[in-house]
Amino acid sequence: MGLVKNVRYREIVNENPVKFKRNNISHRQFVEAIRHSRTLQGHDGCVNTISWNHSGTLLISGSDDRNIMVWDGNDGHLLHRMATEHMNNIFSVLFVPDTSDRQVISASADRQVLLHDLDHQNISNPVQNGLRVKRLAVTQALPKLFWSASEDGVLRQYDLRMKEVEKLVELSSQSYQMKSLAVNDQYPELIAIALNDYMVPIYDRRNTKSPMLRLLPGHLSIYSDEERRALRTALVTHVAFNSRGNEIVANLGSDNIYIYNIMDSKAAPSVLGALRTYLDESDEFMEMEAELSSGRMEYEPLVKETRSPRDSLFKEIRKLAKNYVKKKEYTKAIDLCSSAIYVYTKENRLPRFPDPYDPYEYIHNKSNAYYTSGFSRILAQRGLCYFERQWEGDTVAAMRDSLQSLHVNGRSNKDVHYLLLRTLVKMKQTELATTCYDLYIKRFPDGIMNGLNDLKKQLEQLQADEKSDSRPTWNTGSTIKFRDYVDRFCGSSNINTDIKEANWFGGHDEMVVGGSDCGSLFIWERATGKVLRLFKADEYSVNTVQCHPNRLLIATSGIDNVIRFWEPGLQDQTSVYASDTEYGEKRDLTGKIYEKMQINNQPTHHLIWENLLHARAGIEQILSSGIFGEEFEFGGGGNDPEGEGDGASPPGIACRTM
Repeated sequence: MGLVKNVRYREIVNENPVKFKRNNISHRQFVEAIRHSRTLQGHDGCVNTISWNHSGTLLISGSDDRNIMVWDGNDGHLLHRMATEHMNNIFSVLFVPDTSDRQVISASADRQVLLHDLDHQNISNPVQNGLRVKRLAVTQALPKLFWSASEDGVLRQYDLRMKEVEKLVELSSQSYQMKSLAVNDQYPELIAIALNDYMVPIYDRRNTKSPMLRLLPGHLSIYSDEERRALRTALVTHVAFNSRGNEIVANLGSDNIYIYNIMDSKAAPSVLGALRTYLDESDEFMEMEAELSSGRMEYEPLVKETRSPRDSLFKEIRKLAKNYVKKKEYTKAIDLCSSAIYVYTKENRLPRFPDPYDPYEYIHNKSNAYYTSGFSRILAQRGLCYFERQWEGDTVAAMRDSLQSLHVNGRSNKDVHYLLLRTLVKMKQTELATTCYDLYIKRFPDGIMNGLNDLKKQLEQLQADEKSDSRPTWNTGSTIKFRDYVDRFCGSSNINTDIKEANWFGGHDEMVVGGSDCGSLFIWERATGKVLRLFKADEYSVNTVQCHPNRLLIATSGIDNVIRFWEPGLQDQTSVYASDTEYGEKRDLTGKIYEKMQINNQPTHHLIWENLLHARAGIEQILSSGIFGEEFEFGGGGNDPEGEGDGASPPGIACRTM
């Protein structure tokens, strides 16, 4: 329903205003009208952290200049500037709940956590941590408590009523560093931690001996804990719970942004479980197939025999997608298929991931969920596009789509089985690929695909190499302790800093926003994974992205020493705010979404040189930011990776990936 119709409908039925606002605050027409509205100037260094107060009337920020600033949440005017006693870069600053926004807490690379009073400029006794303190967290449910995550691998709990600090989780013995954390506002006993690992542990504060849940994308569960952490870029830079408290978004370094469901185990598909079910040739399954062929068992397929009006539409969509594939525009084809899949499943109230575990589900269709053959082919088409694109995680994404396509289409599609085999060979999973190959020959003896001989040769080479090469093997033991993602968002780049955020956006968390090393602000649609809007929000890298709690407003910051606001406005808004919109409409990069996504996912250093050439910050600041790694130390020691600056001069950029 259009926005105008929604407004008229509210007048007729007298809809609850809170519900109306939640349903319409992020309407597509508003999202399409978002543009750069204001630039907040005042800091003299990178703005590493920004945060709204609970009502959204104030915004607080912390910077490399070691100052804390409070801004008006409506017009962006500077209300308060506080020079802190921090000796190094400020990484996190928050308002303390239930203090009328007069008390704030801050954490820094100097290892200290400070409590400030904005009215009296006084500071409580600083709390010393072992290494840099990267993130603080508060919750309205427990206003007297707050928490910190530091690179010494310790999660600390602070009580404003007591001097003692409690160590809830200690992971230093396992060489873990904590990069960020999040407390669940709906279930405040749950805390998520971002580590120098791709795995996100969820702890219950009442029993922190071990995580109650571990979250990890399927393509990374192939590695053992040691192998996974040995990856140089292995880290999660930010985690955030949604408003309902049942899901969490995580931004993975050198990878993608993922959403996990922490409450419903069935919401996240077990790719390995579905794969083993499909490859199952057990006596039980073979007996059921024999009973079907003899007529002793009634068969109710998942795919309707009758044609659906949607099938003709699916056919046209597949035709368009194939045209994109010919031009190697795989992301456009994926977005097209994803939109069709979302619309079809929503209209027919179908589960996103049919239960792949029980063999009887294939036979009896206990869920009474019907799909058309066109839907199955759309899934297969998207899976093929993932496989051809080959961005991080695309191979397993292709496997997920091919398994679901085979599931709803009764295992009968040899093309999709062939794609499944290709994914296993690509992942070098010799045992599973061999089983899949043998099953293909058995099920489709008369339908040998072109290229199967090449796959057979690759498989034979894998079998030969396996004797001398110890490669990671995908097995149930390595995946059962992790929960896989439900949604994935691609296109941004998260390599150069370890504080890059991703957050929920919209009245029902129906969008995800995040920053990128290319200096862009991304806005993704949750339902399809498509990038809706793209903006140039920083000259170098966008690190912090904070959404207003009540309005359609996004605040961003990064390496630039300013904060920028993004909200719906008129086309000629730049003339109204000429003084603080340096580039005006040129900041809107929505027309270059696919170009920017492709550049960000190239396995080259293209972005590095582009930033060196165009960044206003200059080559000295770029080199000192650590973009080239530890071996490139520029100048006279401006960077202090352990946060032990002497306070003589403002330190260099300290948000780099360690």
